[in-house]
This record gives sequence, C-alpha cells and structure tokens, in this order.
Amino acid sequence: MPGGGYVLPPFDSFFSFWRYVQLELAARNIQVGVAVLSYNLIPNARFPSPLHEAQSAIEYLIQSGVKSENVELVGDSAGCNLILQILSHILHPLPTLKPFEAMRFRGACLISPWVSPSGEIGAETFRRNSKTDVISSDDLLLWAEPSLLDLPDSALPFIEPAKAHEAWFSDIDRLAEHILITSGGAECMHEAHNYFHERHLKDYHSNGQYVVQKDGVHDEVLHEFALYNRPVGELAPLIVNWIATGFR
Repeated sequence: MPGGGYVLPPFDSFFSFWRYVQLELAARNIQVGVAVLSYNLIPNARFPSPLHEAQSAIEYLIQSGVKSENVELVGDSAGCNLILQILSHILHPLPTLKPFEAMRFRGACLISPWVSPSGEIGAETFRRNSKTDVISSDDLLLWAEPSLLDLPDSALPFIEPAKAHEAWFSDIDRLAEHILITSGGAECMHEAHNYFHERHLKDYHSNGQYVVQKDGVHDEVLHEFALYNRPVGELAPLIVNWIATGFR
C-alpha cells in the first residue's frame, strides 16, 4: 500500500525498495509476489473510497486462490493508514461498506505510519521535528486537510487511528500473525508513533515489534532507494528479516 497522503501517487523508490525486498527473499528461497494497490486520490476520491478499493483488491486475491494467511500487508505513511483502515473495518465494519469475511493475515508492516493526520497526537514533536524531517508539518497538515474535512465522528478512528478509543484494536492479535511498526526519531510523526504503539498495539498483540531509527526521517528507507537505489542504514535489512521470519 503506497503512501502519499492520499494526494500523491507512489514514487519510483517505493517500487525499487519492494523489488529489493522481493529479491532478497528469493535469495533465501522465499518466493513472494508483490501486489501494489493503485487507489484513487484526492480530489477524485475521499474516504472511504480507498478502503473500498483495498477491500476489493484483497477479495480479488483471495478469490484467485491466495490464502489470507499468506498475505503480508505492507506499506508506508498513508499506505499504513489504509492498512489500519482495513483492520478497523474487519473489527468495526463501516455500515456504508460490506463487511470483510473473517480472515487472518500473515502480518502487517507499517513504515512511518500516518496515524494522526491532524498532528494533534504528539503535537509538540510534530512541530519541533519539522526542522529535521524531509516533510514539514505544514505540508503534512495541508495534505491531511481534505481527508479530515467534514469527517463524521464515526469515521474518525479510520482516518485518525491514534485517536481511536483504547480498546479499538484490542482484537488485532487475531487479524495478523505479526506486526512491525517503524519510526524515524527525527520525523514529525515520531511521537504519534510512540503513542499509537503504547496505546493500541503493545498490550494487544503478542508478536508486535516497534523499531525506532535514530535520527531517521519520514519513510527514510524509501529515500535511501531514491538517492542510492540500495539500502544504506539498518532498516531495509531489518524489514527483509522480519518478512522472512514470518514465512518460515
């Protein structure tokens, strides 16, 4: 699930990184396919349109013979927001969409997840790290504005998962075998990631992992591939190892 604040298409580095992951797994005799969701963007589509498209894509894979327990949901930034929408819709079905059939995924990998588009969770860090991140807090708020505009209270936990009530993800353990969240210590969203992990994952998933990249920026692993087309730090190999472990 590519990011982009629901306003931008995926960058080339998104495809380069996941191709790297695919090849690294193949070198370990783990053969995987990579399916990328191309969802409609603002202003042509708003919530819950991307969720509906994601649900249709997953159902297509299942109907094609792929078992949900062999599916790793992976993404960055707003793509992670969409992954969390999928999990939320399974746990708390939106009345405007058909419910998901009960399923359990292999896992969910959330790279720099957009868990508080409003910037209100971890607001101090959100503003302070605008000086150190690759995306300013002002730009993030600008991208978030159309997603939050006229959003009904019932939809808030889907777009702003960090603000969901404490038990919202209490059954997340039954939806994914393992979960990985990564955060950069220098990114605007870092404190929101801390908050989301502490409030919604730490006590509810027995195989959840939270990794903070010291001085890392938003989606740093993708920027490595944009600049060098190869991993530079430790995060890319860590993600490969995490996925490989899930398929053993």
